[in-house]
Amino acid sequence: MRDRLGLPFIDEGDKELLIEPDFIIISVCEINEITLAGTDTHIQKEFIAVIVVILDVFSLLVVQIFLNLLIIMQKNFAKQFDMQTVEMKDFTVRME
Repeated sequence: MRDRLGLPFIDEGDKELLIEPDFIIISVCEINEITLAGTDTHIQKEFIAVIVVILDVFSLLVVQIFLNLLIIMQKNFAKQFDMQTVEMKDFTVRME
């Protein structure tokens, strides 16, 4: 078997074990260009990825601002509601 494959083996008694080679793999994204349909405009995928990340960060900021506005509006409504409703605390006399 050793002669047919041409791979390094170790003899351990009745077994022949294949020595596994060490691999270092480096993978790289190829720069691919996308042509927009109906035009001669070429856009690189890296540029599209940057736009997607910027839009994602922008959308997160918009959501955060919206939530903060909701919290502020809810507090203002609670204050205004408290001022307009008649409650028992409005008729109590406090003596010290």
